[in-house]
Amino acid sequence: EQSSGSEILWVDLEGRELEKMPLESARYDIPVISPDGTRLAVERFNEGEQQWDIYIYDLEDATPLRLSFSGRSENPEWGPDGRSLYYDGTRDGKRVLIKKAADGSGTEQIITTEQAPATAPVVSPDGNTILYYAAGEGGMDLFALNLQTSETSVAATGADWQTDAWFSPTGQFFVYETQETGSSQIYVRQLGGDAYWEISEGSGSFGDPMWTGDGEHIYFENNGRRLMRVRVATEPTFRRLGRPEIVAEFDTDIDFALHPDGERILILSNQMGGVEVNNGLQVVQNWFEEVKRMAPAGK
Repeated sequence: EQSSGSEILWVDLEGRELEKMPLESARYDIPVISPDGTRLAVERFNEGEQQWDIYIYDLEDATPLRLSFSGRSENPEWGPDGRSLYYDGTRDGKRVLIKKAADGSGTEQIITTEQAPATAPVVSPDGNTILYYAAGEGGMDLFALNLQTSETSVAATGADWQTDAWFSPTGQFFVYETQETGSSQIYVRQLGGDAYWEISEGSGSFGDPMWTGDGEHIYFENNGRRLMRVRVATEPTFRRLGRPEIVAEFDTDIDFALHPDGERILILSNQMGGVEVNNGLQVVQNWFEEVKRMAPAGK
């Protein structure tokens, strides 16, 4: 069965379908949902210009807003108040960090960093710190830019790559992807501290970690096709509660986004559940049955 367009399917954690939102048929990547849960920011490939741009969609009526025009733009991230969007892009031949009003007004603001190329900005809940990754001593390291003082410090360094950071709701910790052990794993670190904890377990490639708004779970991908989560606590200090569990498994690589209400998940994929979309956002059919089939016994 072929789909002529692209759709988002919202499901709750018990597999009940909530709503769908059709989008134009296109290539999409890196979905992120606004703090108030009303808008979706996403990369979209413009075939005519042969470049990735940032688009914002209203989740109620799918109204699109193209946010970037000046060159390749990627890795969108909402500011904590939902009024600004942060992303990276190529401007004048250099990859830089960018901030722009989420309603499309005004011009892009280039965020100056000491490292280049600076990639994938993520903003702390208080709006004072940006984490991004750039070339460091051992490969790609994570850096913290204090927006009040303009000072930069190393947030995470090690062998090979440290990427894809995501703040805890309090901003005290961040979760990220590291290749410290030779394969992609998920770690948590204290911002401005030396303590760290391993979140993922076992072999394979783990990535794209996200912290839920209530601070109680960290979600991440395993081998690009399996959605995992683990319970955590941050008081009196960080600790992992139990082992990672499988939420769902799919037949193709996925991206996902968590709704701030903690009860809905958006899945982005090219092909899934027997319905094929040409490089678009994809409907997940019979999601709960798939969860039950794939989950380990006792889950």
